[in-house]
Amino acid sequence: MNFLFFGELMIRLAPKEDGDQLVVANTLRLTLGGSEANSAVALKSLGRHNTTFISALPGTPLGTKCLRALNSFGVNVINLNSQSDRMGLYWLDMGTGPRASKVYYDRANSAFDRIISESIDHEHLSCDWFHTSGITPGISERTCSALSRCIELLPPHVPFSLDLNFRSKLWQWANKKKRQTVYDSLARRAVLLAGNENDFQTCFGIEANGSTAEELYSSIANTVFSQYPAVRFLSVSLRESYSATRNIWSGMLFVRNGTSSDLFIGPRIEIDSIIDRLGTGDSFTAGILHGLASFGDDFQQTVNFAVMLSALKHTVYGDFCCFTEGEVFETMQTGGKGFIQR
Repeated sequence: MNFLFFGELMIRLAPKEDGDQLVVANTLRLTLGGSEANSAVALKSLGRHNTTFISALPGTPLGTKCLRALNSFGVNVINLNSQSDRMGLYWLDMGTGPRASKVYYDRANSAFDRIISESIDHEHLSCDWFHTSGITPGISERTCSALSRCIELLPPHVPFSLDLNFRSKLWQWANKKKRQTVYDSLARRAVLLAGNENDFQTCFGIEANGSTAEELYSSIANTVFSQYPAVRFLSVSLRESYSATRNIWSGMLFVRNGTSSDLFIGPRIEIDSIIDRLGTGDSFTAGILHGLASFGDDFQQTVNFAVMLSALKHTVYGDFCCFTEGEVFETMQTGGKGFIQR
Protein backbone atom coordinates (compact mmCIF):
# COMPACT_ATOMS: atom_id res chain seq x y z
CA MET A 1 0.00 0.00 0.00
CA ASN A 2 1.26 3.50 -0.85
CA PHE A 3 0.95 6.00 2.03
CA LEU A 4 1.51 9.74 1.64
CA PHE A 5 2.32 11.95 4.63
CA PHE A 6 2.16 15.77 4.59
CA GLY A 7 3.83 17.92 7.25
CA GLU A 8 6.99 19.53 8.57
CA LEU A 9 10.22 17.79 9.52
CA MET A 10 12.28 19.68 12.10
CA ILE A 11 15.69 19.56 13.68
CA ARG A 12 15.44 18.53 17.33
CA LEU A 13 18.07 19.82 19.77
CA ALA A 14 18.33 18.47 23.31
CA PRO A 15 21.05 18.23 25.99
CA LYS A 16 23.41 15.37 25.22
CA GLU A 17 23.98 14.39 28.83
CA ASP A 18 21.16 12.60 30.65
CA GLY A 19 19.52 14.84 33.23
CA ASP A 20 20.98 18.09 31.89
CA GLN A 21 18.67 21.08 31.56
CA LEU A 22 18.91 23.33 28.50
CA VAL A 23 19.87 26.24 30.73
CA VAL A 24 23.09 24.51 31.83
CA ALA A 25 23.85 22.13 28.93
CA ASN A 26 27.15 22.64 27.10
CA THR A 27 26.63 20.00 24.42
CA LEU A 28 23.51 19.23 22.40
CA ARG A 29 22.35 16.16 20.51
CA LEU A 30 20.83 16.76 17.06
CA THR A 31 18.09 14.45 15.83
CA LEU A 32 15.03 14.86 13.61
CA GLY A 33 11.34 14.97 14.42
CA GLY A 34 7.86 15.93 13.26
CA SER A 35 4.54 14.14 13.64
CA GLU A 36 3.91 13.09 10.04
CA ALA A 37 7.55 12.18 9.39
CA ASN A 38 7.60 10.14 12.61
CA SER A 39 4.58 8.15 11.44
CA ALA A 40 6.07 7.72 7.96
CA VAL A 41 9.33 6.27 9.32
CA ALA A 42 7.50 4.00 11.77
CA LEU A 43 5.17 2.67 9.08
CA LYS A 44 7.96 2.10 6.56
CA SER A 45 10.09 0.29 9.14
CA LEU A 46 7.35 -2.30 9.65
CA GLY A 47 8.23 -3.62 6.22
CA ARG A 48 5.01 -3.91 4.23
CA HIS A 49 4.28 -0.47 2.79
CA ASN A 50 5.65 2.27 0.57
CA THR A 51 5.74 5.65 2.28
CA THR A 52 6.25 9.12 0.82
CA PHE A 53 6.73 12.32 2.80
CA ILE A 54 5.66 15.54 1.10
CA SER A 55 7.02 18.74 2.61
CA ALA A 56 9.28 21.73 2.00
CA LEU A 57 12.93 21.34 3.03
CA PRO A 58 15.50 24.11 2.51
CA GLY A 59 18.30 23.81 -0.02
CA THR A 60 20.92 23.95 2.74
CA PRO A 61 23.17 21.36 4.42
CA LEU A 62 20.50 20.90 7.11
CA GLY A 63 17.84 20.34 4.48
CA THR A 64 20.09 17.85 2.71
CA LYS A 65 20.73 16.06 6.01
CA CYS A 66 17.00 15.67 6.56
CA LEU A 67 16.40 14.46 3.02
CA ARG A 68 19.17 11.87 3.29
CA ALA A 69 17.95 10.73 6.70
CA LEU A 70 14.42 10.03 5.47
CA ASN A 71 15.77 8.28 2.38
CA SER A 72 17.98 6.11 4.61
CA PHE A 73 14.83 4.80 6.29
CA GLY A 74 13.30 4.04 2.89
CA VAL A 75 10.91 7.02 2.93
CA ASN A 76 10.54 8.81 -0.40
CA VAL A 77 10.48 12.61 -0.26
CA ILE A 78 8.62 15.14 -2.41
CA ASN A 79 10.26 18.50 -1.73
CA LEU A 80 7.96 21.41 -2.62
CA ASN A 81 8.89 24.99 -3.42
CA SER A 82 9.31 27.49 -0.61
CA GLN A 83 10.17 31.13 -0.07
CA SER A 84 12.54 30.35 2.79
CA ASP A 85 15.82 28.52 3.31
CA ARG A 86 15.34 28.19 7.04
CA MET A 87 15.06 24.83 8.79
CA GLY A 88 12.41 24.59 11.52
CA LEU A 89 13.78 23.68 14.97
CA TYR A 90 12.49 22.56 18.29
CA TRP A 91 14.37 22.48 21.58
CA LEU A 92 13.69 19.73 24.10
CA ASP A 93 14.26 19.85 27.83
CA MET A 94 13.95 16.13 28.59
CA GLY A 95 12.04 15.33 31.78
CA THR A 96 12.84 12.62 34.27
CA GLY A 97 11.07 11.48 37.42
CA PRO A 98 8.90 14.37 38.65
CA ARG A 99 10.43 16.83 36.15
CA ALA A 100 8.24 17.23 33.06
CA SER A 101 9.64 17.45 29.54
CA LYS A 102 9.30 20.85 27.87
CA VAL A 103 9.28 21.67 24.15
CA TYR A 104 10.25 25.07 22.73
CA TYR A 105 9.43 25.73 19.07
CA ASP A 106 11.58 27.80 16.72
CA ARG A 107 9.80 27.18 13.44
CA ALA A 108 8.45 30.58 12.31
CA ASN A 109 9.36 31.43 8.70
CA SER A 110 10.82 27.98 8.10
CA ALA A 111 10.80 26.47 4.62
CA PHE A 112 7.60 24.61 5.46
CA ASP A 113 6.02 27.69 7.02
CA ARG A 114 6.76 29.58 3.78
CA ILE A 115 5.60 26.76 1.49
CA ILE A 116 4.19 27.77 -1.89
CA SER A 117 0.78 26.10 -2.08
CA GLU A 118 0.55 26.51 -5.85
CA SER A 119 3.49 24.11 -6.25
CA ILE A 120 1.25 21.23 -5.10
CA ASP A 121 -0.42 19.41 -7.99
CA HIS A 122 -2.41 16.23 -8.65
CA GLU A 123 0.72 14.23 -9.45
CA HIS A 124 2.09 14.81 -5.95
CA LEU A 125 -1.03 13.27 -4.41
CA SER A 126 -0.93 9.89 -6.14
CA CYS A 127 -1.33 7.45 -3.24
CA ASP A 128 -3.59 4.83 -1.61
CA TRP A 129 -3.87 6.70 1.71
CA PHE A 130 -3.17 10.31 2.75
CA HIS A 131 -2.21 11.27 6.31
CA THR A 132 -1.52 14.52 8.12
CA SER A 133 -1.86 15.97 11.61
CA GLY A 134 -3.50 18.95 13.28
CA ILE A 135 -0.04 20.40 13.80
CA THR A 136 0.26 21.28 10.12
CA PRO A 137 -2.65 23.76 9.85
CA GLY A 138 -1.71 25.20 13.24
CA ILE A 139 1.72 26.42 12.12
CA SER A 140 0.44 29.30 10.02
CA GLU A 141 -2.32 30.37 7.66
CA ARG A 142 -0.01 29.47 4.77
CA THR A 143 0.46 25.87 5.90
CA CYS A 144 -3.28 25.60 6.54
CA SER A 145 -3.92 26.74 2.96
CA ALA A 146 -1.37 24.25 1.64
CA LEU A 147 -3.11 21.42 3.49
CA SER A 148 -6.48 22.57 2.18
CA ARG A 149 -5.10 22.43 -1.36
CA CYS A 150 -3.89 18.87 -0.75
CA ILE A 151 -7.36 17.82 0.43
CA GLU A 152 -9.01 19.53 -2.54
CA LEU A 153 -6.72 17.76 -5.02
CA LEU A 154 -6.89 14.38 -3.28
CA PRO A 155 -8.99 11.95 -5.34
CA PRO A 156 -12.34 11.27 -3.61
CA HIS A 157 -11.66 7.52 -3.35
CA VAL A 158 -8.38 7.98 -1.41
CA PRO A 159 -8.82 7.58 2.39
CA PHE A 160 -7.60 10.47 4.53
CA SER A 161 -6.54 10.23 8.18
CA LEU A 162 -5.99 13.04 10.66
CA ASP A 163 -4.05 12.80 13.91
CA LEU A 164 -5.54 15.77 15.79
CA ASN A 165 -2.34 16.52 17.74
CA PHE A 166 -3.50 19.83 19.21
CA ARG A 167 -0.52 21.98 20.25
CA SER A 168 -1.32 24.96 22.46
CA LYS A 169 1.95 26.69 21.52
CA LEU A 170 0.86 26.80 17.88
CA TRP A 171 -2.32 28.31 16.36
CA GLN A 172 -1.13 31.87 16.99
CA TRP A 173 -2.70 32.92 13.70
CA ALA A 174 -6.27 31.80 14.49
CA ASN A 175 -8.74 32.24 17.33
CA LYS A 176 -10.68 29.35 18.88
CA LYS A 177 -13.64 29.69 16.48
CA LYS A 178 -11.41 29.69 13.39
CA ARG A 179 -9.38 26.78 14.74
CA GLN A 180 -12.48 24.64 15.30
CA THR A 181 -13.73 25.55 11.81
CA VAL A 182 -10.49 24.20 10.33
CA TYR A 183 -10.69 20.96 12.30
CA ASP A 184 -14.35 20.60 11.39
CA SER A 185 -13.66 20.90 7.66
CA LEU A 186 -10.86 18.33 7.85
CA ALA A 187 -12.96 15.87 9.85
CA ARG A 188 -15.72 15.98 7.21
CA ARG A 189 -13.28 14.38 4.75
CA ALA A 190 -11.41 12.07 7.14
CA VAL A 191 -11.90 8.31 7.39
CA LEU A 192 -9.77 7.98 10.55
CA LEU A 193 -9.42 10.46 13.41
CA ALA A 194 -6.71 9.88 16.02
CA GLY A 195 -6.18 11.69 19.28
CA ASN A 196 -6.87 11.76 22.99
CA GLU A 197 -9.62 13.19 25.20
CA ASN A 198 -8.11 16.67 25.27
CA ASP A 199 -7.64 16.67 21.49
CA PHE A 200 -11.28 15.90 20.74
CA GLN A 201 -12.61 18.34 23.30
CA THR A 202 -10.29 21.16 22.24
CA CYS A 203 -10.51 20.65 18.49
CA PHE A 204 -14.26 20.07 18.23
CA GLY A 205 -15.65 21.43 21.48
CA ILE A 206 -17.04 18.01 22.38
CA GLU A 207 -18.39 17.64 25.90
CA ALA A 208 -17.73 14.09 27.03
CA ASN A 209 -19.47 12.23 29.87
CA GLY A 210 -18.44 9.09 31.72
CA SER A 211 -16.99 7.83 34.99
CA THR A 212 -14.58 5.40 33.31
CA ALA A 213 -12.24 5.74 30.34
CA GLU A 214 -14.44 3.38 28.34
CA GLU A 215 -17.56 5.45 29.02
CA LEU A 216 -15.76 8.74 28.41
CA TYR A 217 -14.27 7.80 25.07
CA SER A 218 -17.41 5.97 23.95
CA SER A 219 -19.26 9.24 24.50
CA ILE A 220 -16.67 11.06 22.38
CA ALA A 221 -16.80 8.40 19.64
CA ASN A 222 -20.59 8.48 19.44
CA THR A 223 -20.54 12.26 19.07
CA VAL A 224 -17.83 12.13 16.38
CA PHE A 225 -19.60 9.43 14.38
CA SER A 226 -22.89 11.34 14.50
CA GLN A 227 -21.32 14.65 13.44
CA TYR A 228 -18.94 13.33 10.77
CA PRO A 229 -20.46 10.67 8.49
CA ALA A 230 -17.19 10.04 6.61
CA VAL A 231 -15.34 8.93 9.75
CA ARG A 232 -15.20 5.15 10.01
CA PHE A 233 -12.47 4.77 12.64
CA LEU A 234 -11.50 6.66 15.77
CA SER A 235 -8.33 5.76 17.65
CA VAL A 236 -7.39 6.97 21.11
CA SER A 237 -4.01 6.65 22.82
CA LEU A 238 -4.25 6.25 26.59
CA ARG A 239 -1.56 7.28 29.07
CA GLU A 240 -1.55 7.11 32.85
CA SER A 241 1.43 9.12 34.09
CA TYR A 242 3.03 8.43 37.45
CA SER A 243 6.21 10.31 36.54
CA ALA A 244 8.09 11.37 33.40
CA THR A 245 9.73 7.94 33.30
CA ARG A 246 6.91 5.66 34.56
CA ASN A 247 3.64 5.38 32.64
CA ILE A 248 0.84 2.92 31.93
CA TRP A 249 0.24 2.85 28.17
CA SER A 250 -2.73 1.54 26.19
CA GLY A 251 -5.15 2.49 23.43
CA MET A 252 -8.63 2.10 21.97
CA LEU A 253 -10.04 1.73 18.50
CA PHE A 254 -13.68 2.55 17.71
CA VAL A 255 -15.12 1.18 14.45
CA ARG A 256 -18.35 2.53 13.00
CA ASN A 257 -21.05 -0.14 12.87
CA GLY A 258 -24.20 1.28 11.32
CA THR A 259 -25.62 3.85 13.71
CA SER A 260 -23.40 2.70 16.59
CA SER A 261 -19.76 1.63 16.99
CA ASP A 262 -17.69 -1.34 18.14
CA LEU A 263 -14.92 -0.80 20.69
CA PHE A 264 -11.60 -2.65 20.76
CA ILE A 265 -9.30 -2.06 23.74
CA GLY A 266 -5.57 -2.73 23.65
CA PRO A 267 -3.44 -4.19 26.45
CA ARG A 268 -2.29 -2.05 29.40
CA ILE A 269 1.49 -1.95 29.44
CA GLU A 270 3.52 -0.62 32.32
CA ILE A 271 6.66 1.19 31.18
CA ASP A 272 8.82 2.00 34.18
CA SER A 273 12.03 3.18 32.50
CA ILE A 274 10.97 5.48 29.66
CA ILE A 275 13.88 6.58 27.47
CA ASP A 276 11.93 9.03 25.30
CA ARG A 277 8.15 9.45 24.96
CA LEU A 278 8.18 11.97 22.10
CA GLY A 279 6.77 10.45 18.94
CA THR A 280 4.91 7.67 20.77
CA GLY A 281 1.50 8.94 19.65
CA ASP A 282 2.77 9.08 16.07
CA SER A 283 3.95 5.47 16.26
CA PHE A 284 0.57 4.46 17.73
CA THR A 285 -1.12 6.04 14.71
CA ALA A 286 1.34 4.27 12.39
CA GLY A 287 0.39 0.99 14.07
CA ILE A 288 -3.30 1.69 13.50
CA LEU A 289 -2.67 2.51 9.83
CA HIS A 290 -0.60 -0.66 9.47
CA GLY A 291 -3.34 -2.77 11.01
CA LEU A 292 -6.13 -1.31 8.91
CA ALA A 293 -4.06 -1.98 5.78
CA SER A 294 -2.75 -5.42 6.79
CA PHE A 295 -5.07 -7.22 9.22
CA GLY A 296 -8.41 -6.91 7.45
CA ASP A 297 -11.34 -6.81 9.88
CA ASP A 298 -9.26 -8.08 12.81
CA PHE A 299 -9.54 -4.78 14.66
CA GLN A 300 -8.48 -6.29 17.98
CA GLN A 301 -5.20 -7.30 16.38
CA THR A 302 -4.85 -3.78 14.98
CA VAL A 303 -5.14 -2.01 18.33
CA ASN A 304 -2.99 -4.63 20.11
CA PHE A 305 -0.28 -4.13 17.51
CA ALA A 306 -0.48 -0.33 17.68
CA VAL A 307 -0.21 -0.33 21.47
CA MET A 308 2.84 -2.59 21.45
CA LEU A 309 4.59 -0.71 18.65
CA SER A 310 4.17 2.59 20.48
CA ALA A 311 5.17 0.98 23.80
CA LEU A 312 8.42 -0.07 22.14
CA LYS A 313 8.92 3.51 20.93
CA HIS A 314 9.24 4.57 24.59
CA THR A 315 12.43 2.50 24.79
CA VAL A 316 14.49 4.36 22.15
CA TYR A 317 15.90 7.88 21.99
CA GLY A 318 14.62 10.32 19.40
CA ASP A 319 11.29 10.87 17.64
CA PHE A 320 11.67 8.02 15.15
CA CYS A 321 10.42 4.46 15.75
CA CYS A 322 12.21 1.83 13.63
CA PHE A 323 10.87 -1.56 14.71
CA THR A 324 9.92 -4.25 12.21
CA GLU A 325 6.60 -6.05 12.16
CA GLY A 326 8.36 -9.20 13.31
CA GLU A 327 9.91 -7.46 16.31
CA VAL A 328 6.51 -6.12 17.38
CA PHE A 329 4.89 -9.57 17.13
CA GLU A 330 7.77 -11.15 19.08
CA THR A 331 7.26 -8.63 21.88
CA MET A 332 3.50 -9.26 21.83
CA GLN A 333 4.09 -13.01 22.19
CA THR A 334 6.37 -12.58 25.21
CA GLY A 335 4.12 -9.97 26.79
CA GLY A 336 6.88 -7.40 26.72
CA LYS A 337 8.97 -9.25 29.34
CA GLY A 338 12.24 -8.26 27.70
CA PHE A 339 13.73 -11.76 27.49
CA ILE A 340 17.17 -12.03 25.88
CA GLN A 341 16.98 -13.56 22.42
CA ARG A 342 19.99 -15.75 21.61
